[in-house]
Amino acid sequence: MTSTSGLGSFPTAGRSSLPGNHEFFLESDPSRRRLISNATVLINEGVEVAGLKTWGSPTAPLLGAVFGLSSPADRASLYAKIPGDVVRSGPTSVGDTRPHPRPASTSTSLAGWGNNLRADCLLAEPELPGEAVASLDRAGTVARGLGRSYGDAALNGGGQVLGLRKLDRFLAFDEATGTLTCEAGVSLDEIIRHFAPRGWFPMITPGTKFVTVGGCIANDVHGKAHHVQGCFSASVDALTVLLASGAVVNATRETNSDLFWGTFGGMGLLGVVLTATFRLRRIETTYFRQRS
Repeated sequence: MTSTSGLGSFPTAGRSSLPGNHEFFLESDPSRRRLISNATVLINEGVEVAGLKTWGSPTAPLLGAVFGLSSPADRASLYAKIPGDVVRSGPTSVGDTRPHPRPASTSTSLAGWGNNLRADCLLAEPELPGEAVASLDRAGTVARGLGRSYGDAALNGGGQVLGLRKLDRFLAFDEATGTLTCEAGVSLDEIIRHFAPRGWFPMITPGTKFVTVGGCIANDVHGKAHHVQGCFSASVDALTVLLASGAVVNATRETNSDLFWGTFGGMGLLGVVLTATFRLRRIETTYFRQRS
């Protein structure tokens, strides 16, 4: 475990420490927290110091999921325990869809990849799902990823554009099945850079890797082997979708299936994709077989 001796030198009235990727021995036996005598170790609990309330939970996303909980129901149960008046930031807010303060929108000239049309839009770029909820403009909101659509699909002249590129966290990965859960702003480029060295590759890839997972779903993209592999929807098992009402809904092939299938190719107009769970393919070889 990383040394905490430096905590004692902080000129603060209260010090808190959270277990990270390697401190599983603290979670397995909370009594071991006495080993850290110069700070309060928080394991799914809160503390108040000088009127400031904070909450701490362990997190090791790539080893399982947010807080090490792969089940959405387990994560929701944990989030329900967090008081609404605590200070929230960083990993404790990943996947937390409770409304946060609305991030500022800036007037920005945007275009599609074809660059044949530009429009002045009010661009908001939330970093947390709760900020995305707060950013919805009931007068009309258009979702945007990396802007690789050729036309004006991600433009909203004079209106709100919800840029999702900062919602770019990996939330869970099953090494046995290659099933990945991530936020909608994660790009295929990031997936390839992180998972190709581990032997995994996106099952469906369009003509560019500089597109987001949310964009792949909104357009239901396909690659050159479309006739064999199908569209991106063939690899997706679950979605969380932000509706115009502000509700965040889980959708799978069995649960809320109309919303699940309607979101593919829906261009973000039925709802904004916040997270997706989909299957990667195992890389069998780095060679091509060609017959001539």
